Amino acid sequence: MNESSSGKYGPPAPNPEELRQKEQHAWQFVEAYAAGNTHAFRIKTLAPVCWRTTGTRLPLRVVVIAPVSYRLTQHGRLLYRQPAYLICTDLDLSLQQLLQEYLWRRDIEVCCHRGEA
Repeated sequence: MNESSSGKYGPPAPNPEELRQKEQHAWQFVEAYAAGNTHAFRIKTLAPVCWRTTGTRLPLRVVVIAPVSYRLTQHGRLLYRQPAYLICTDLDLSLQQLLQEYLWRRDIEVCCHRGEA
């Protein structure tokens, strides 16, 4: 977000997939409740980031959630879900709260479609 020769946006930030793959950005472990238990999720974050559409007036946080492993059967092979990429406009929101609300979104969507809200 600093002023530079390339304009008011500074050097280009990595896209979310590059952020996920780059080693210089460390993974953090954040706990959240999902599927009946508390799990530790691996997360990378980059903030503040400016996006040309919103300009410098709205700094953003990019969050990458690493793919989560699972097994279809107890002794089955280990499978992985897709990584998740989030953009947050509240830089003060804790990563734990952001992750938890992201995980709850499906329950909220299901309740709204059923008319339970």
